[in-house]
Amino acid sequence: MLGGGVESSLLDRQRYFTGGYHDNSVESGPITLPANTQFEGGFFKGCLGEVRIGNSLLPYFSADQLNLDNLTSHNYFSLSDQLLTMDIGCKLCFDYECQNDGWCANANDSYACECPAGYAEDYCNVNIDECQQNECMNGATCVDMIANYTCSCPNGWTGWLCEQDINECDSDPCQNNGSCRNLEGMFECVCPDEFVGRQCETYKVVTCENFPCRNGSTCVDVKNEETKDNFTCTCAAGFQGPYCGVPYCAENVEPCLNEGVCNVSGVSPFCQCLPGYEGRRCETNINDCAADINGKYPCDHGMCIDGIDTFSCDCSNTGYEGVSCERDIDECETQIAQCGQGVCMNLNGSYTCRCLPGLCGEECLMTDPCFLENPCQNGGTCQDDCIHGEGLYKCICTSGFAGLNCTEEPVKEAASSNAFNVLVIVGPILGLMLLAGVVATFLGVRAARKKRATRGTYSPSQQEYCNPRVEMDNVMKPPPEERLI
Repeated sequence: MLGGGVESSLLDRQRYFTGGYHDNSVESGPITLPANTQFEGGFFKGCLGEVRIGNSLLPYFSADQLNLDNLTSHNYFSLSDQLLTMDIGCKLCFDYECQNDGWCANANDSYACECPAGYAEDYCNVNIDECQQNECMNGATCVDMIANYTCSCPNGWTGWLCEQDINECDSDPCQNNGSCRNLEGMFECVCPDEFVGRQCETYKVVTCENFPCRNGSTCVDVKNEETKDNFTCTCAAGFQGPYCGVPYCAENVEPCLNEGVCNVSGVSPFCQCLPGYEGRRCETNINDCAADINGKYPCDHGMCIDGIDTFSCDCSNTGYEGVSCERDIDECETQIAQCGQGVCMNLNGSYTCRCLPGLCGEECLMTDPCFLENPCQNGGTCQDDCIHGEGLYKCICTSGFAGLNCTEEPVKEAASSNAFNVLVIVGPILGLMLLAGVVATFLGVRAARKKRATRGTYSPSQQEYCNPRVEMDNVMKPPPEERLI
């Protein structure tokens, strides 16, 4: 066993382990104890007094003491890996255990590390709080450091311990001819009668004569009910607030969107937008698919897909290719077209198949039903309809015939029947119109005759003209109708 009160246990014929968690191997031929090797539990730490195997005491000798040139020629016990200078005794401290640049001052006598200034405890793992005994003055805040501390001074104080009062009056902080008085940790301004404020910066009574409106804005001597001022500011473009001092695009007002930047370097602030955006607050994505000033769209064919400061053209199923779908695809050359036994003819964005006689259809794969035999009768012309299905056709019939194959004659009675139906509808309407005209004529003549009987010019008859006698009864009677003109 290894001395020092730690027993060992035999696990196999050639390897020994110390008790606890230390895995120190002992091997034969020669037997070595790698006491300084770092393994799972760490270095061997403790006191080495004696080594026994099978209750037999093995004395410890160094190579010099044994006076051996060949260490493998005799049986002996020693510590390997350059620890031959280690004496029998205790190993209580290792440098790697010490933190923050600590070290083992006496590894054989003490397990505690020697710590640099500012650290404490056995392994130098605790930073000493120097602020526990600080001397900061005038309400200063102590800030702990390594083996030191500093004092964070409040306004008006300076020095290592914040013990010196700052004379704020040296910087002449009082405005508008105010008088400065230095106090401990602060200052005081004695203002003229027309000014107030900590630094005499504000007029007691402010009007437009004091130019309160900022950034070139207009001042009107009208009371502002919101601010209770004796004036009102009409802000210049891009500014807002009661005194027009806030850019409209400031972060706490209406910040620019989409990573735009509020630019206040010019006369009027504005949102400087990233490429692809526009608007007062950069809120609008520019439509890159819109036509230019010449009315030209970015995609010659296909569908335009708008992006951020970019666009792309989807040329699917258009017969064109390229960034702007500007190049026609020759379907005949690329063998996209399938024309069977026909001849492929390329078109812009498409193609067509010119079929050989007897074939029809888009790909010339169907038999032309009009080629071998004309199914149309009575001089009708056959026209294939292969686009809707194989074997389909239509007949263009001559005058007087109809039907699928021009075999049906038109029904003549149908025309006379249609004429009769029209006469039945139109006849009564014409009769009513004629009757209404006759009645209107009769009523008009009657009304005219009554009018002539009561109105017109009087002409005396021959008898009345030659006879000087006047008969009153004739005067009372209306004259004959034929004498009225």
